[in-house]
Amino acid sequence: MRESWKVYVVAAIVLVVSFVAAWNLPTTEALRGIIGLPGVGALFAVLYQIVRDRAAHERALELQQRGTVLQSRRGFPYGKCGV
Repeated sequence: MRESWKVYVVAAIVLVVSFVAAWNLPTTEALRGIIGLPGVGALFAVLYQIVRDRAAHERALELQQRGTVLQSRRGFPYGKCGV
């Protein structure tokens, strides 16, 4: 998640530029649709990045939980000996 904010910024810029260009340029409707396609692609890129960030977060939580369990298991036998 450290570097994912860059993806969101770039996607937002592509979305805005693409939709503003498609809206303001004096072209046909077909060309406006084509000009707007990078904006749609940016939306899909953001959705994909959100899914990746969520999966990475869940994996980090799972690894943290496993580490906590392993640390508690390591200390358990020494607690019985009184050392």
